[in-house]
Amino acid sequence: MMRHFLWCGSKEGRGLHWVSWEIVTTPKKVGGLGISKIEDINSALLAKWAWRYKTDIDGMWRKVVLSIHGGRNRWTFLPVKVAGCWKKIVVFLDKLVLNGKGLKFWIKGKIGNGENILFWKDIWYGCVPLMDRWPGLYSKEVIRNCVVRDRIQPDGSEGMGLNNNWRIEATTVESISEMQDVQEMLSKVCFSGGKDNWVWEADSSGVFSLASVKKLLQLGRNLQSNNEMRWALWVPIKVNIFMWRLEKDRIPTRLALLKGNISIPDSSCPLCEATPESAGHLFVDCGYSFGVWQAVWSWCRIAQPMVSNIHEMMKLPRLGKQKKWYKRILRGILMIVCWAIWKTRNKKVFEGSSSKVVEVVALVKSLSFFWLKNRSNFKRLEWKDWLVNPIYIL
Repeated sequence: MMRHFLWCGSKEGRGLHWVSWEIVTTPKKVGGLGISKIEDINSALLAKWAWRYKTDIDGMWRKVVLSIHGGRNRWTFLPVKVAGCWKKIVVFLDKLVLNGKGLKFWIKGKIGNGENILFWKDIWYGCVPLMDRWPGLYSKEVIRNCVVRDRIQPDGSEGMGLNNNWRIEATTVESISEMQDVQEMLSKVCFSGGKDNWVWEADSSGVFSLASVKKLLQLGRNLQSNNEMRWALWVPIKVNIFMWRLEKDRIPTRLALLKGNISIPDSSCPLCEATPESAGHLFVDCGYSFGVWQAVWSWCRIAQPMVSNIHEMMKLPRLGKQKKWYKRILRGILMIVCWAIWKTRNKKVFEGSSSKVVEVVALVKSLSFFWLKNRSNFKRLEWKDWLVNPIYIL
């Protein structure tokens, strides 16, 4: 459904998919559109159940889950015992990997009173559950679902000691080593008071978010950079997406349609009618477009640059040591020029209407003024000054 919406598909037929769905769903910083995959959204929503189970201690739903699935069974991260919806969620979350680590390794307990964090099964000291850190001691544990308060307590001298109910016999080399680690843990842990808290390790705020889960899923795919496009926030999203497609050479020019086995009567450029229409020709080499660019460069008080393709054209704002907003405004203007040329081309193809170069340049000036004035902090733009030089505000 999302693909059909993006590429204008319908019940009558599917539209042409100009860019692969894998690229569309990659983050913007590596050349995609940043559209989330449905499976990533589903994984993030299911992961939220684990976070809610840990944090919503007084929730009625949690008490129901614990009463049904709790007990002395062998569950580790989340309680599960009988078949049903909750078991399916837990089985899925046990297999969920976020950037190379299981979900439970991203949720860490922060000791308050030690009454809600499981001593052996939750991660609260170090990077793994203590049942994995001290397997020898865990094998001798009688109450494996005990909380932190059941095993350690203040010893009265501003330090921590073992609870009287926990008796450890160190009779092997392994158990002696683990016991030494226990003593080191006691020297570093303290009860801070109040309720136990949970920290989401994937975000600096420590708070769980669906966006952070989706980001981890994307990072885990080892995505390769695919010509990152610099977006212009003061330009409408439709223009940004058009430029994203243009920089990937994924717009329906006549040569592109022929490559897609779509029969068309004429492959020549609609604007100059002299050369087969490719993206490179239409926006850079076409005589008509050259006239538009020449007028725009003159308007911006910039010497006519020598470029051979659209990528070189769009890199021009990055060159030099101009101010940040100078580069943003110039890039936005270049995007609007490409948009105006494309709209003019389509008007000629589908309506048979021709526009003069001065009319296209006038469209560029008016659109750029309107969008910059209403979509940025430059609210005091003056039309008469904008017509003379769009960079005057800097």
